Amino acid sequence: MEESKKIKSLWLAILGLIILNISVLGWVGFGNKLGHQPNEPPPPDEIPKRLGFDESQVLAFENIKNIHFQRVKPIRDHIKIMKSKLWEDVKNDAPNDSTMKAQVSVLGNEIQINEYETFKHLQDIRKICNPSQKKVFDNEIVPLFNKREPQHPQREENREDRKR
Repeated sequence: MEESKKIKSLWLAILGLIILNISVLGWVGFGNKLGHQPNEPPPPDEIPKRLGFDESQVLAFENIKNIHFQRVKPIRDHIKIMKSKLWEDVKNDAPNDSTMKAQVSVLGNEIQINEYETFKHLQDIRKICNPSQKKVFDNEIVPLFNKREPQHPQREENREDRKR
Protein backbone atom coordinates (compact mmCIF):
# COMPACT_ATOMS: atom_id res chain seq x y z
CA MET A 1 0.00 0.00 0.00
CA GLU A 2 2.85 2.35 0.91
CA GLU A 3 4.52 1.73 -2.49
CA SER A 4 1.40 2.66 -4.45
CA LYS A 5 1.12 5.98 -2.57
CA LYS A 6 4.76 6.78 -3.41
CA ILE A 7 4.25 5.91 -7.07
CA LYS A 8 1.05 7.97 -7.24
CA SER A 9 2.86 10.94 -5.62
CA LEU A 10 5.72 10.65 -8.11
CA TRP A 11 3.31 10.59 -11.06
CA LEU A 12 1.53 13.68 -9.73
CA ALA A 13 4.87 15.46 -9.29
CA ILE A 14 5.93 14.49 -12.82
CA LEU A 15 2.59 15.68 -14.23
CA GLY A 16 2.94 18.96 -12.33
CA LEU A 17 6.46 19.51 -13.69
CA ILE A 18 5.32 18.79 -17.25
CA ILE A 19 2.51 21.34 -16.93
CA LEU A 20 4.93 23.86 -15.44
CA ASN A 21 7.46 23.32 -18.26
CA ILE A 22 4.80 23.72 -20.95
CA SER A 23 3.57 26.92 -19.28
CA VAL A 24 7.08 28.40 -19.09
CA LEU A 25 7.83 27.47 -22.72
CA GLY A 26 4.57 29.05 -23.83
CA TRP A 27 5.25 32.20 -21.85
CA VAL A 28 8.81 32.53 -23.17
CA GLY A 29 7.91 31.60 -26.74
CA PHE A 30 4.77 33.66 -27.15
CA GLY A 31 4.88 36.26 -24.40
CA ASN A 32 6.72 39.01 -26.28
CA LYS A 33 4.90 38.33 -29.54
CA LEU A 34 1.48 38.89 -28.02
CA GLY A 35 2.13 42.46 -26.93
CA HIS A 36 4.68 45.09 -26.10
CA GLN A 37 7.28 44.97 -23.37
CA PRO A 38 5.85 45.96 -19.97
CA ASN A 39 7.95 49.14 -19.67
CA GLU A 40 7.48 50.19 -23.27
CA PRO A 41 4.80 52.44 -24.74
CA PRO A 42 1.97 50.41 -26.25
CA PRO A 43 1.85 50.03 -30.02
CA PRO A 44 -0.13 52.91 -31.58
CA ASP A 45 -3.08 50.69 -32.50
CA GLU A 46 -3.48 49.58 -28.88
CA ILE A 47 -3.91 53.09 -27.44
CA PRO A 48 -7.54 53.61 -28.60
CA LYS A 49 -8.49 50.19 -27.20
CA ARG A 50 -6.88 50.88 -23.82
CA LEU A 51 -8.57 54.26 -23.60
CA GLY A 52 -11.94 52.98 -24.81
CA PHE A 53 -12.27 55.46 -27.66
CA ASP A 54 -15.56 55.74 -29.52
CA GLU A 55 -15.74 55.86 -33.33
CA SER A 56 -15.20 59.61 -33.65
CA GLN A 57 -12.25 59.49 -31.24
CA VAL A 58 -10.69 56.62 -33.19
CA LEU A 59 -10.93 58.67 -36.41
CA ALA A 60 -9.38 61.69 -34.68
CA PHE A 61 -6.67 59.48 -33.19
CA GLU A 62 -5.84 57.99 -36.61
CA ASN A 63 -5.49 61.49 -38.04
CA ILE A 64 -3.27 62.62 -35.15
CA LYS A 65 -1.17 59.45 -35.46
CA ASN A 66 -0.71 59.80 -39.22
CA ILE A 67 0.35 63.44 -38.95
CA HIS A 68 2.77 62.59 -36.15
CA PHE A 69 4.44 59.75 -38.04
CA GLN A 70 4.74 61.89 -41.17
CA ARG A 71 6.60 64.45 -39.06
CA VAL A 72 8.87 62.10 -37.12
CA LYS A 73 9.72 59.45 -39.72
CA PRO A 74 12.30 61.66 -41.51
CA ILE A 75 13.71 62.74 -38.15
CA ARG A 76 14.01 59.16 -36.89
CA ASP A 77 15.50 58.00 -40.18
CA HIS A 78 18.08 60.79 -39.96
CA ILE A 79 18.86 59.82 -36.35
CA LYS A 80 19.49 56.21 -37.46
CA ILE A 81 21.81 57.34 -40.25
CA MET A 82 23.69 59.73 -37.97
CA LYS A 83 24.13 57.10 -35.25
CA SER A 84 25.36 54.53 -37.74
CA LYS A 85 27.86 57.04 -39.14
CA LEU A 86 29.00 58.06 -35.66
CA TRP A 87 29.50 54.47 -34.47
CA GLU A 88 31.41 53.62 -37.63
CA ASP A 89 33.97 56.22 -36.51
CA VAL A 90 34.67 54.05 -33.44
CA LYS A 91 36.63 51.79 -35.79
CA ASN A 92 38.85 54.71 -36.79
CA ASP A 93 42.19 54.68 -34.92
CA ALA A 94 42.46 58.48 -34.98
CA PRO A 95 38.98 60.00 -35.19
CA ASN A 96 38.66 63.76 -35.55
CA ASP A 97 37.41 64.92 -32.16
CA SER A 98 35.86 68.17 -33.39
CA THR A 99 33.98 66.33 -36.16
CA MET A 100 32.66 63.80 -33.68
CA LYS A 101 31.54 66.54 -31.27
CA ALA A 102 29.74 68.28 -34.13
CA GLN A 103 28.04 65.02 -35.14
CA VAL A 104 26.95 64.36 -31.55
CA SER A 105 25.62 67.91 -31.29
CA VAL A 106 23.53 67.54 -34.46
CA LEU A 107 22.37 64.12 -33.27
CA GLY A 108 21.34 65.63 -29.93
CA ASN A 109 19.33 68.31 -31.71
CA GLU A 110 17.53 65.69 -33.81
CA ILE A 111 16.73 63.63 -30.71
CA GLN A 112 15.45 66.78 -29.00
CA ILE A 113 13.14 67.51 -31.94
CA ASN A 114 11.90 63.91 -31.91
CA GLU A 115 11.13 64.07 -28.19
CA TYR A 116 9.34 67.40 -28.58
CA GLU A 117 7.22 66.01 -31.44
CA THR A 118 6.34 62.99 -29.30
CA PHE A 119 5.37 65.29 -26.43
CA LYS A 120 3.10 67.34 -28.72
CA HIS A 121 1.65 64.11 -30.13
CA LEU A 122 0.73 62.89 -26.64
CA GLN A 123 -0.85 66.27 -25.85
CA ASP A 124 -2.95 66.02 -29.03
CA ILE A 125 -4.14 62.54 -28.07
CA ARG A 126 -5.01 63.70 -24.56
CA LYS A 127 -7.13 66.56 -26.00
CA ILE A 128 -9.54 64.07 -27.59
CA CYS A 129 -10.00 62.12 -24.35
CA ASN A 130 -12.99 62.56 -22.07
CA PRO A 131 -12.29 63.10 -18.33
CA SER A 132 -12.31 59.38 -17.41
CA GLN A 133 -10.08 58.54 -20.40
CA LYS A 134 -7.67 61.32 -19.36
CA LYS A 135 -7.22 59.57 -16.01
CA VAL A 136 -6.32 56.31 -17.77
CA PHE A 137 -4.08 58.19 -20.20
CA ASP A 138 -2.29 60.04 -17.38
CA ASN A 139 -1.90 56.98 -15.15
CA GLU A 140 -1.20 54.22 -17.70
CA ILE A 141 -0.01 55.62 -21.04
CA VAL A 142 2.13 58.63 -20.09
CA PRO A 143 4.25 56.74 -17.50
CA LEU A 144 5.24 54.22 -20.18
CA PHE A 145 6.51 57.01 -22.44
CA ASN A 146 8.30 58.55 -19.47
CA LYS A 147 10.17 55.28 -18.75
CA ARG A 148 11.21 54.52 -22.31
CA GLU A 149 14.84 54.24 -23.17
CA PRO A 150 16.53 56.51 -25.71
CA GLN A 151 16.00 55.15 -29.19
CA HIS A 152 18.55 52.73 -30.56
CA PRO A 153 18.65 51.86 -34.27
CA GLN A 154 18.39 48.12 -33.63
CA ARG A 155 15.50 48.53 -31.21
CA GLU A 156 13.72 50.78 -33.68
CA GLU A 157 13.98 48.09 -36.38
CA ASN A 158 12.65 45.52 -33.94
CA ARG A 159 9.71 47.78 -33.16
CA GLU A 160 8.92 48.02 -36.89
CA ASP A 161 9.04 44.22 -37.19
CA ARG A 162 6.57 43.79 -34.32
CA LYS A 163 4.04 46.08 -36.01
CA ARG A 164 3.80 43.77 -39.02
